Amino acid sequence: MSAGTVRSRFDGFRRYAALIADQHRALDDGDFDRFTTLAAEREALARAIERVPPAPPDAALRELINHCVLEDDRLRRRIAALRDQTRDAIRAMDERTPDVHGYLNAVTTPTTTLDVRS
Repeated sequence: MSAGTVRSRFDGFRRYAALIADQHRALDDGDFDRFTTLAAEREALARAIERVPPAPPDAALRELINHCVLEDDRLRRRIAALRDQTRDAIRAMDERTPDVHGYLNAVTTPTTTLDVRS
C-alpha cells in the first residue's frame, strides 16, 4: 500500500472517529437534527473510505479502526437505550393519563335539565 493510500485511509478514519464523537455530543445536547446530519456525513465518509484500495493496515491504522468500531458500538447502544426509555415513557404515559378529552367534553358540553316543578 502506498504511503498516500495509508495516509488517505488514516485521515478518513480519523474524521470518522471525530464524527462519532460529534454524534455523542449531539445526543448529550438532545440535538437529534444534528445527530441525523452527522449520521449522513458519516455514511458518506464511509463510502469514500471504501473507495480507497484495501490493504492490511499498519498498527496505528488498526488501532484507529478498532477505536471507531468500539465507539460505533457504544453509540448504537446509547441510541437503543434512548429508544427503549422513550418507548417505556410513552407506555407509562398511556397507562397513567386520564381521559383529558373526556373532561374537556364534560366541561364544554352543556347539560340541559328540565325543571318539572314549574
